Amino acid sequence: MKKVYICHPFSADPKGNAKKVTEICRNLVAHGYIPIAPQIYLPQFMDEKTQRDLAMKICVNLLWDCDEVFVFGLVISAGMADELSAARDSDIPVHGAAFTRVDGKKRIVFYEVDK
Repeated sequence: MKKVYICHPFSADPKGNAKKVTEICRNLVAHGYIPIAPQIYLPQFMDEKTQRDLAMKICVNLLWDCDEVFVFGLVISAGMADELSAARDSDIPVHGAAFTRVDGKKRIVFYEVDK
C-alpha cells in the first residue's frame, strides 16, 4: 500500500476542513492507500495560532516519509504551498486528486497541479 500525504487547506476553517479530510482519508483507505493527514490529529494537541511553525515542520517531516502527495481542493493555501515545495524539493510525486461517482461507485481521479 502506498503512503500518501494529504495536502488540503486547513486554517481557514479548521473544523470544516478536518471533517473533509477525514472523509478523504476514509475514501483513500477504501481505494488501497494509507493516508497521512496531520490536519486531523495535530489540532488535538497543538494550537494552530501559536504553534503554526512547529506544526508545519511536523507536517513536512511526515510528508518526507510518504510515497506521493495528493492535493485536494481548488485553492492552494500558504501552508499547502510550503508542503508542495518540500515535496518537489524531495522529488516526491505530487498529484491533484478528487473523488467522483462513476456507475454508482466512488472513484479517485488525478489531475496536474500547477507548479
